Amino acid sequence: MMVGLSLCVVCFLFALVLCWLDKKAETEDKKIENTHEPIEEEQFRMSDIKEFKLAFWICLVYGVMMYGCLESFLESLD
Repeated sequence: MMVGLSLCVVCFLFALVLCWLDKKAETEDKKIENTHEPIEEEQFRMSDIKEFKLAFWICLVYGVMMYGCLESFLESLD
């Protein structure tokens, strides 16, 4: 039980550090945005799908297959 508690405390401390780093990066990004001209963001178009890499499609198929397999077993437990 102490191992689990210590892991929870360590994870909580890491989460606090990540929040601090995120806040710091956000303030630096705002400083950069104020000094440079705004950059237009590209809009997503459906034709962009054909430019996705093979790794994305493999991960997508893997996720769908895992969800489908696990969902059928979870329904049988009810």
